Amino acid sequence: KINRDSISKSHTAIPEIANIVQPFPSFDGKGMENDSIKNKRISSRLKTKDRIVSLTDYYSVVQQEFNDIYYSKATYNNKGITVYVVKRSNNVNDYDALTPMITICAEEKIQQYLETRTSAFTTITVRNFSFLTVTVNTTITVVNGYEFQGVQKTVETALKLFLSPWISTNSPQITIDENISADDVIHFIRTIEGVSNVEKLTFNTTRLSPDGDF
Repeated sequence: KINRDSISKSHTAIPEIANIVQPFPSFDGKGMENDSIKNKRISSRLKTKDRIVSLTDYYSVVQQEFNDIYYSKATYNNKGITVYVVKRSNNVNDYDALTPMITICAEEKIQQYLETRTSAFTTITVRNFSFLTVTVNTTITVVNGYEFQGVQKTVETALKLFLSPWISTNSPQITIDENISADDVIHFIRTIEGVSNVEKLTFNTTRLSPDGDF
């Protein structure tokens, strides 16, 4: 990803162009392939001959080809294959960071790519997961000398990152598609600087449809 305002001139001067501006960050691009990514790509190509055979192949192909997808899961039913996807986010402050859904156009792009690598008799549908939005209710005790509002803000931001593994960060995060308990969250909050104790933690959840509606 190239951040906005990073490009101000062409690599080779073009006399006819007086000025270059980049008001938006880049998208849909790929960074230079390193040895690890190259080895995975070649190994996958040798294994599948660029064809999708098993459900795990869907995951491998999507992860390899679409950098903006953090996670995918293929399921089979009598109507065909459904591939669910989770969008990757680079910053917790992105407007859609906590609702990692891709657009209909992105769904169609992935679907078309997969269809060219599967049997003509296989029906493929790509869609967003149906998400649960989670509100964490808890009581914390703050270490003496720490400002409560400051610790509260730190805990809120840390929880957003902890419960959203698709957001890029160096902080601890849960593993997607695995269960999480109140004890796991309590243990995490207790590791945050300024927190002395945590008690009475509960979850409130609301289901969010694949279209983004409650």
